[in-house]
Order: sequence, then structure tokens, then C-alpha cells
Amino acid sequence: MPKQLNEQELDLVKRFFDYDLSESELNAFENKLDNDSDFRTEVEKYKQASQVIDALVLQGDHPIPPPLENQNQNGGEAETEQQSSTTNSKRGWMRILLPILLGIGLAVIGYFSMKGEDKPPVERVYAESNTYVKSMTHDIMRGDDVEPDPTIKMSLEQIELKRIIDAHDKERKDITTALETFIPTMKELDTKELAEWWLANEFLEKGNMEKAKKALQSIISNSDYNSSKKAKSILEQL
Repeated sequence: MPKQLNEQELDLVKRFFDYDLSESELNAFENKLDNDSDFRTEVEKYKQASQVIDALVLQGDHPIPPPLENQNQNGGEAETEQQSSTTNSKRGWMRILLPILLGIGLAVIGYFSMKGEDKPPVERVYAESNTYVKSMTHDIMRGDDVEPDPTIKMSLEQIELKRIIDAHDKERKDITTALETFIPTMKELDTKELAEWWLANEFLEKGNMEKAKKALQSIISNSDYNSSKKAKSILEQL
């Protein structure tokens, strides 16, 4: 279940939506947004609640017409004064109610977000992992849809990994056994890192959480991998 924002984080989020962050604070905020899935979830809840509150405030800015007898007895001047008084009164109440409504909005959104989270959100985690793996594959294999750039010669390990990936993407075969056999023999760091991600992703797709966690932990434990931080983020969601 996502962690609640602490006081400092909540202040940071409020000032972000108020465009009140310094350049260093904004960089720190965006970095946290990219790497902390719980923080990203809570920021999205805050955004949704703020939109609800904004809609209410806009409604509060529209004056309520004065009673008909006031219009008849006092004319246009009385009507203007009544409208101004009503509008100012409503704005005053909205300023008082705004923090309360925001709290209620966050609580309601949080409640519905937590429904169904008794079990790990496997599909959401898999989607995040799969997107990352596809992007990583493109970068390492140097081409769209795991098709290599014809101007760049692939290594033997890359060719073999591509053959395994093709068996998954084009033939819909189970490639976990092939990867588990191939990975221990690999020497190229980047290609091996990619192969380990494919293995973890395959286990996630099949719903095998124990093996997925073990595969992700293997990535995290290798200090030479650039993706250890991402693997930790995925693992923490399981």
C-alpha cells in the first residue's frame, strides 16, 4: 500500500502546484517523482483532489441572485451591493472550507485507491517492468522491435539473446528456461543485465512472484548494473 505523504513532502507538493519551487527544489521533486512510485501515486491523488476543489471554488465565485423584492424596492444599486456581499461571503467560507475539503478529497481518493490493493498489483507492476525492458532492449540492441541497426555488428551474445527474445515476441514461447541456462554463461555486462531483466519480466508476466523477486534481487545485488535502482523500485511494489 502506498505510503502517506509526510508534512515536508505535502508542503513540497503544494508549492509545486503553486509554481513556488526553486530550481534546486524542482529538480529534487522531479527526481523523486521519477524514482519513488509511492510518492508519484500520492502526488496524483493530490492533483485529483485539487481539481475537485478548484471546481468547487469556481462555483463559489458565481454570485447568487438577490431576492426579487430587493430588486424591485432598491433598484440596480441594491442588486449590486447584494451580489458583492453574497460573493464575498461565499469566498470567505470557501477559504475556510478549502483545507477541510482537500483533506476529505484526499481521503476519499485514497480509500478507493486502496480497494483491491490487498493483493500485489501484479498487472500494474508488470506493465511498468515491461515498458522498461522494451526500452532497454531498444537501447542495447540498437534498433526498433529488437531489430539491430544494420550498420552495427552484434556480438555473439547479443545474437543469441535476440534469438531467445524473438522466440517470445514472435512465437510466444516460454523463454524462462532458455534465459536461466544462458545467463550464467554470459560475459558482456550490458547484454547480461538485459537478459536478467527479461527473466524477471517473464516471471512477472506469468505471475510467479517468488521467482520474479529472486530475479530482481539478482539485478539489485550486482553493483556494476546501471538498472539496480529501477529493479529495487519494482521489487518494493511486490
